[in-house]
Amino acid sequence: MKLFGFEIKIRHEFLLVALLLGYSIGDSTALVIWCGVLFISVLFHELGHAVVARHFGYRPWIELYGMGGLTHCEVDASAPPRTGWLVDLAISVAGPGAGLLLGGLVYLASRGGTSSEEAKLFVSQMLWVNVGWSLWNLLPVLPMDGGHVFTALVTRFVPRYRFSLPHWVTLAIATLSVVGGLFWRQWWIAYLMALSLARSWRALGELRQGRRVGQAWGFWDTGDLTAAQRELSALTRPVTDQIRYKKSELEILLALRACDADAAKAAFDRYASSRASSTFLLAVVALDRGELDEAERLIGENSSALLERVLVPLVTAWAGATDSSWIARAEVWVRLPMAAEVLQALGAKLFYANHFELSLEVHERLFGLTAAPFAAYNAACCLARASQPDAALIWLERARVAGLGDPEALLGDDDLSSLRARPEFIRIVEAIRAANATSSVA
Repeated sequence: MKLFGFEIKIRHEFLLVALLLGYSIGDSTALVIWCGVLFISVLFHELGHAVVARHFGYRPWIELYGMGGLTHCEVDASAPPRTGWLVDLAISVAGPGAGLLLGGLVYLASRGGTSSEEAKLFVSQMLWVNVGWSLWNLLPVLPMDGGHVFTALVTRFVPRYRFSLPHWVTLAIATLSVVGGLFWRQWWIAYLMALSLARSWRALGELRQGRRVGQAWGFWDTGDLTAAQRELSALTRPVTDQIRYKKSELEILLALRACDADAAKAAFDRYASSRASSTFLLAVVALDRGELDEAERLIGENSSALLERVLVPLVTAWAGATDSSWIARAEVWVRLPMAAEVLQALGAKLFYANHFELSLEVHERLFGLTAAPFAAYNAACCLARASQPDAALIWLERARVAGLGDPEALLGDDDLSSLRARPEFIRIVEAIRAANATSSVA
């Protein structure tokens, strides 16, 4: 159905739960009144969320299901909504606010008295559901509205704890509520709070394990592979599939970086059997199968930041392997299409690892792509360190023509020390000085 432009989906279990909650109310008339009160109240509550969400640019729709109601806020990519803690706060408060408003209107309308027992029952239940439940719903417990309100306030005032503090508060209040619900035989409250407690406990576990995976990635960045593996080994029981997949991905990459093909294949088989693999890992498999076009397509779907973080250290490790098959893998990877910033990072990493031949190839590609003088200069450094002075001078001249403008850098760079006695080197330095002098006069 549609109401005020909002699509509303009503699931069968909504009616079933309404009947279960109202079975002890009385006769069939009272049960019908109760179901009507619950439907009107939950729908009005969700309409409060939906109206405010639409005001901020979302495309909301409402679902009434077994646990009550949900307002889904979809995003239109062509017209992104407003976001921020204040938006989250307003949308979260709007639901209970709408319930309190409806309860207030019912109270005012009933002040003149009611003529029948059915009307009295309707009014009392409307007040209880819309006032009592709305106030209860404002408790700072996730995923209730009060939990989202509290999360928005934490995000504003203590953002460092925006992920953990709402769940810790939920654990404390939900635990007390479960105990109280069981003691006073409020089974529905005890059940709802038990669900909240379980969700927050799981969320905190995911947060802790996510931080451990993040620490493992930090060790990956510093090259401490033993420490990275130690962090992953501590994750013996990932609480969610997402954590398990992230752990598996990094285990595969660690095995690849250690040039351990058997361990990488075993980890990949476990990972791929349960989920569609990341495009980067699929590119590794495609290259190993000789499917170059597919590998290029898959690599193109990865961001430059990811390639710098993952591909650059992998290729550098393979280039230094004792097994020729890993060196051959590195040679294939450096020839794949990559963005200039990835080539620059890869070329530098290979150079400082003394893999001058591969670094030269990367810088040659980078110069062809950008015509940047630093790329030609770095190619010259590679050739000079590889004891190829004639070729190094050719690339140094290309760097000068491309706009290299600091002759003192050439004179002070130890990588070019084998060239300094060559007349060609001196002419290049003097030509740069003359170009700088002419530019200064102009």
